[in-house]
Amino acid sequence: ALCRAQTLTSTAHHQGPYVGERQSSNAITTEYANADPVYRVKTAALPQKYAYFRTCRGDGHCGWRGTHTLQHFAPP
Repeated sequence: ALCRAQTLTSTAHHQGPYVGERQSSNAITTEYANADPVYRVKTAALPQKYAYFRTCRGDGHCGWRGTHTLQHFAPP
């Protein structure tokens, strides 16, 4: 088990940053432009409320990391 944990830890470093750079929320709208109508409606509404977003590495800790990032970068 320890060997497996060490392997996961060493490969995780090569999967990119934990939290990505700030991107325009319009990118999500564009990405889902040809998706299911429900997704199109929801993603079209995002830029009206959120100007930017940051991706989180999907490694099982992304929910906690996203919450921490939100608290860290949220306006006072």
